[in-house]
Amino acid sequence: MRALLLFSIFLVSFFSQAESYKNLPKLKSNQGYFVVSYAGNYPPYHLSIVSHDAFFLSKEDVSGFDSKEGYKIIVLDEGQYKFSRLKLSKRQSYYKLRDYEFVFTVTAGKVNYAGDLMFEYHHYNKSVTSSVVNHISKTYVWLQEHYPKLVDRHEIIYSGLGEDEFMSFYFNQ
Repeated sequence: MRALLLFSIFLVSFFSQAESYKNLPKLKSNQGYFVVSYAGNYPPYHLSIVSHDAFFLSKEDVSGFDSKEGYKIIVLDEGQYKFSRLKLSKRQSYYKLRDYEFVFTVTAGKVNYAGDLMFEYHHYNKSVTSSVVNHISKTYVWLQEHYPKLVDRHEIIYSGLGEDEFMSFYFNQ
């Protein structure tokens, strides 16, 4: 009986992980996956990702964040982008994010990660402190747990400001 129960748990776990990869949109030849990651005392209600001429993420898209761990995977065309505006709740105004800090690049055929967006809302003066912190190793663990087939099929790269060779170092060991 115990063996049957353990086998059932394994099957459910296996198929739930496999199913989550199936739920991701298929990539076109000019697209890459982008991991949006946030940390802070409020999850974003609306977060705008912009290129030169279009908005790519609306409030409906943000609703799929992993509420415990703060991740969402989206598909973007290859190119340069920035996080532009943040809204923490339906009733609040938008906060404009600094152009120079929230810039990233998407490379086609890869899983792109540009850092964790750190948002802290301060109730006393209704302001937001924001920054980007590179936690690619933590993100890699999350991806392995939730999207193992995605990790097997696509290279994970850091696409934010500066360079980070951790993933290539890790895989070459």
